Amino acid sequence: MFSTSACENPYILRIILFGSKFIEIFYYLIPVILIIMLSLDFTKNVIFADDQSLVQKNIQLAIKRIVSILILFIIPTIVSITLNLVENSNTVASNIVSSYNKCQTNTKRINYYEKKFKAKVEQEEKEIRERQAKLLEKKNKEQADFDNYAKELKYKTKNKITEKDNSNDNSTNNSNVGIGQTYNNLSEEEILKIASLCKQEQGSAVGAAAEAELMANKYELASTKGKFRNLYDYVRNNNEANPGSWWLDAGTYMDKMNASAEIVNAVKDVLINGKRTMPPYINEHDGFNDIKSISTGSVRNRADYHPNETIIYNNMYSHYTFYSFPTESSDPFGYTDDAYNKLNGNG
Repeated sequence: MFSTSACENPYILRIILFGSKFIEIFYYLIPVILIIMLSLDFTKNVIFADDQSLVQKNIQLAIKRIVSILILFIIPTIVSITLNLVENSNTVASNIVSSYNKCQTNTKRINYYEKKFKAKVEQEEKEIRERQAKLLEKKNKEQADFDNYAKELKYKTKNKITEKDNSNDNSTNNSNVGIGQTYNNLSEEEILKIASLCKQEQGSAVGAAAEAELMANKYELASTKGKFRNLYDYVRNNNEANPGSWWLDAGTYMDKMNASAEIVNAVKDVLINGKRTMPPYINEHDGFNDIKSISTGSVRNRADYHPNETIIYNNMYSHYTFYSFPTESSDPFGYTDDAYNKLNGNG
């Protein structure tokens, strides 16, 4: 809400006005009550004139009440003089008194400040609606641009697949499936740590093997791999866009070293023996929670994923083509156009 002076806020002014009226009523009501009680005291003295002790007591009580009435009438004057003295002093209290006096004065113009306050509220609400309308328009435009881009990309991908399917030589798609680079320079501990990360990513031994293949593919495709000591160092530390690993919290899961012997052996088959079941351009996967949409249906419906056709759009504003689910419970694996073209002579 916009800022406004307290003494121009109609709600605060009404509270101050209510308090002032209450004090004013109290100021007039108490003397009336005291005068009535004083009258009763004199009446008692007349009625019980023979009882001197009672008369004397009533006279003393009457004097006290007269003094109280006088004090009540004097108090406003004393308060007014005190406030004037404080207001004219150069202290923190003078600012408070000055503000209070200003508020008291403004209570006489509450209707004016109510209209002014209402106008400000309406203006701010109008500005908020305009901002929301602009944001909605921008969001709709971005979504429309994204949808158009997705359709265009889907069309291009279908053409690319059609050309590939009609080609007389499809060996480039799977030329290295079954044979891959070996990494005999990895220590047993490094293998165990890589296997532990693969277990975290995909769970089963088959899924872990697929994850190890993707690790090797990304390393072999990376233009920055020369900056790293070996595959293990790359997996633990590399992210071309930001510091840290492409695999979230890689170091944490590696250091657990909790992979079973079955998973370790599956990872060894891939990295030490060179066993590959996917093309070397497979370089992406995402969990369903990280996928924004797919071009062929529902994100969580595995049947809607079609190899070499479905385009996956993730929450990191990236996209790639679906290749396969290594297991029934694994993430969808796929490849970017850059990776595919680089290994097929188009990049």
